Amino acid sequence: MNILKLKPTASKYNNNTNNKELSPESNHHSTPVRRSKGASPVLRTPKRVSNSSSQTEARLQTKPAFTIIEVVLVLAIAGLIFLMVFIALPALQRNQRDTQRKNDLNQLKTAIDNYKSNNKGSIPSAATLGGNTSTALVNSDFGQSYLAPYSSDTFKDPDGNNYIARAAVGRSAGFNPTDYGVTISSHYVFISLGAKCSGESLVITNASNNYAIQYALEGGGIYCIDG
Repeated sequence: MNILKLKPTASKYNNNTNNKELSPESNHHSTPVRRSKGASPVLRTPKRVSNSSSQTEARLQTKPAFTIIEVVLVLAIAGLIFLMVFIALPALQRNQRDTQRKNDLNQLKTAIDNYKSNNKGSIPSAATLGGNTSTALVNSDFGQSYLAPYSSDTFKDPDGNNYIARAAVGRSAGFNPTDYGVTISSHYVFISLGAKCSGESLVITNASNNYAIQYALEGGGIYCIDG
């Protein structure tokens, strides 16, 4: 009985396996290249060169500008403020001058009271005060003794003119300088002996030691003080 002997044949798989088996020498000279999974090559992008002038122009174009309504509104507000200052400033200066006039008349009252203290309660006569003339009050006998030595501005109106004395006895009750057309431009200081103030007008007392001082103010009205 003959037994058939099959000669082993080299399969393609075996050949591939055998081909993969390398000698130690070949393994020594060859280095396997390993690549990580999911790794991708890094691509370098070229840098962009920006144009500064074009960027500046773009910013200027996108910057919001004022509208016509906003400009008109700002001009209207500025004009209103200017108008308020234009109206208020002269009134403020006028009030300051009137305040100085009141201070001057208070100084005159203090001077008359000092005269009374030095003369047993008697007030100066109308002639001593300058009379009912155009004499500057500071130049009268009373002014030279009781006003000039204590007044740094020589006792003048804030506009630079002298106060003019109008001293008299026996003025009528209710006397008011404005009833006679007296204004601030006259600079008249009315000193009424034997009288007191009643608002802006006079009340006659006929007392020898009473007096009232009246002066027309620039802002209107009469300033009246008595002693």
